[in-house]
Formats: sequence, C-alpha cells, structure tokens
Amino acid sequence: MTVTGERVGLHPAVDRVLAGWPADVGSRAAAALRVMLGGRAAADGTAAWTSSRLTGDGFPVEVGFATGDDDLRLTVEPGGIHLDPWRRLDVTLGVLAELNCPAVPAPTLAECRRLQVGGLRYGTWLGCRIRAAQSGYKLYVEVADGAEPPSGLVAPKREAQLRMVGCVPGSGVWETYFRIRDLDPLELAGVLAPAGFGGRAAELREALAEAYGHRLGERLPGRSVGVSYGFSAAGEPVGVTLFLFARAFWGPDARIRARFGAEARALGWDDVRYQAVTAPLSARRDGRTAHGILGFTLLPGGRRALSMGVRPPC
Repeated sequence: MTVTGERVGLHPAVDRVLAGWPADVGSRAAAALRVMLGGRAAADGTAAWTSSRLTGDGFPVEVGFATGDDDLRLTVEPGGIHLDPWRRLDVTLGVLAELNCPAVPAPTLAECRRLQVGGLRYGTWLGCRIRAAQSGYKLYVEVADGAEPPSGLVAPKREAQLRMVGCVPGSGVWETYFRIRDLDPLELAGVLAPAGFGGRAAELREALAEAYGHRLGERLPGRSVGVSYGFSAAGEPVGVTLFLFARAFWGPDARIRARFGAEARALGWDDVRYQAVTAPLSARRDGRTAHGILGFTLLPGGRRALSMGVRPPC
C-alpha cells in the first residue's frame, strides 16, 4: 500500500485508511483532512497525533463504518490541545467556511453556544462523509454539564443526560445524544418510544442478544450506554441509535472485528473495506482497543443498521 505525494503531512495510519477507497474519494478526503487538521498540526507539532480527546490514545481522527452504505466517514478534533474547549466551536466554524460549507443558521448556532456555557472536555468535533460526487460535514457540539436542555426536547423516558448535539450545515438535519447509566434491556421501550420506535423494543433486544452471544442480564454491557435521536429538517424522527462501548460488548479488537463483520454481513453489507482497514487488529487480544463505539440503529420501514468507530490502526 503506497502513500502518494498528495497525502504528505497526514499520519501513515490515516493514509492507510484513505488508500482503501477509490483514488478520487481518497484524494478528496486527504484535501479535506489537511484543512480540518491544519490548526492542530500548527499548534501541536509532533504532538498533533497524540493530543486529542476523540480517541483513547489521543489520535485526532476516527474512521466510521455504517452498514447502510460504503461512504468514507471520518471524525476529527480540530484545533490544538491547548485550545480552550469552548473556543473549538468557532475554530470548527472557520474550518467549515474554508471548506465552503453552508453556514450554520444563526438560531441553531445561538442554541449551541448556550448549551456550551459551563464545563467542557473537548468542545466540538467535526465529521465528514466523503462520496465520489460530494462531501458532507457534521458538527458534534458538546453540551456542558448542567446546561438547561432545549424546550420541547425529545428525551428518553428514563433518567438521561444530554451530552451532545449534532447538526448538518445546510440541511436542517440534526441529532441529540444522551448518556444513560445502568440501562436494563427491559427499559428499551421507554428509550425508543420518544422517537416513535417503542414498538420495536423486542426486536432490538433480540438483535442485541444475538450479537452479544450471551443472555442479556439486568443491565446492558458497560456502566453506561448512549442513545441518539435523529430528526429531519421538518422535525420528523428519522432514526434512533443505541450506542455501546465495543470493548464492553465484545472484548478485544480481534473479537470485535470478527463479530462486527459477521453481524454486518448478516444485514447484507459488504464488509471488505472494514476488514481491510482493521486487518492489523486481527490478532490483537489485549486490553487496548482501537474500536470505539458500536451503534445499533432502528430506521423507518422496519430497517436496521450497525455502525462502528475505529481509531485508524497502523
């Protein structure tokens, strides 16, 4: 696998990911990443690749896989390690402008700023989705501890903490992310119902148990799980996702890789790119994991999807 001159300046692990997609997609992704990571490289120098809060070892890039398509998904933490988290939103908006993205509507931006008043860990992350013909971007805005949730917020019928909001500039599409501690599988109906998916709780429990490979206990694996609700520009629910730590659910990278691949193929997804990108993890069985968050998504029309975030392996 070669590294082209066009990608000079990116970490070899990132280069390796990009080489797994068609050349035009990889080149466009490389150009976008140089803009998205430019401020971090300038501020942190050699520490740029070990100083973020996006991944467990500080790597500022994560590659995502979703069974609904073969798009190249990347998430980054713009700005350097010493950047105040509350300033990262403005830095990220500057990156979006440089990428010629549509502006975030003023009311949406004002609400994001309001939600960030208080203590923050990272502030803002930026996702991109690269296709052959176009690119799309998504803001992930951290919600400060103690911030007052927006009025009329769709929330789980269970104690939960709003942790992040996402918005796609120019589309009106947005998403809310909650953290729930010690979730009993029997409480899933109350988590899914606010987005209109409560009737599919048994289906999700069955999918979780089958993927887990064991009987589900009184608490889903991990001390906490996440749930996100996606909405169209018209405010209609378009999906709900349950997030779990892949390590808590499946163990070491080698087993995560095998299980995610099998579950994804069962949904009709060709996992060839996922398997290629994660090949260096095929024998890793220690406590370190490059795999991050596993998502189980329910979509309208009885459809389901899986997603996985991975720190690009070397």
